[in-house]
Amino acid sequence: PAFALFVRATFIHAECPDDGDLPVVRRRVASEPPARGASRRQALVLQELRAPRRAHPKEANPRSPPRDCHSEASTTLGSDECVCAPTCRPNPGDRTTVMMRNIPTSISRGRLLDLLSREGFAGDIDFLYLPVDFKSGANAGFAFINLRSHAAAKRLHTHFTRFARWGAPVTRHCNMSWARDDQQGLAANVERYRNSSVMHSSVAKDHQPLLIVDGKPAGFPAPTRALWPPHAAFGVRASRRS
Repeated sequence: PAFALFVRATFIHAECPDDGDLPVVRRRVASEPPARGASRRQALVLQELRAPRRAHPKEANPRSPPRDCHSEASTTLGSDECVCAPTCRPNPGDRTTVMMRNIPTSISRGRLLDLLSREGFAGDIDFLYLPVDFKSGANAGFAFINLRSHAAAKRLHTHFTRFARWGAPVTRHCNMSWARDDQQGLAANVERYRNSSVMHSSVAKDHQPLLIVDGKPAGFPAPTRALWPPHAAFGVRASRRS
């Protein structure tokens, strides 16, 4: 088809009329300073000619179906990294991390863990994090809990929905939800917090995330970079976001 080229001020406009089979293409490219010895108009034309040609829809190869990385992922710590595109999301049946809200602020991490054990989840939990307001020492009212299987996570989700037997004054029933997609699974939680300021040596152990192996507290993997102490308002900001 005929190709019309217009140079207007500091922009170049290229138009290709519709030929029935080809779409109408209009491109507007900002100009660059002309090369030495060349006019501005020549520089604009050269810039347009050097631009990569967009493939026609009929020429593009169909995209291959996304790889099902979840069927290949291992539950071993550090080996469940997704190999799909960044838009990949966990399958609903693979979720193991829950978020527990409306926890009485007087409850410590140890008391919460004891409560979870008494309610029948002693051997199912492998990760627990109860954020704490560093100024007051009270918890932020929510916790992240990862369980060893989706079935156990679903059971805990159901069991603690509207739970109120905290052994402490409560004003609201417990609210349960699934953690965000980027915080699903043991490995995702370990990678999320191992380089967090909450793991700094100045933070009390009871205020840090807890890793549990065979029902017993285990050491958290070492950070991969230097850690800074948390800001004084660290827990306050977390409480407001919840």
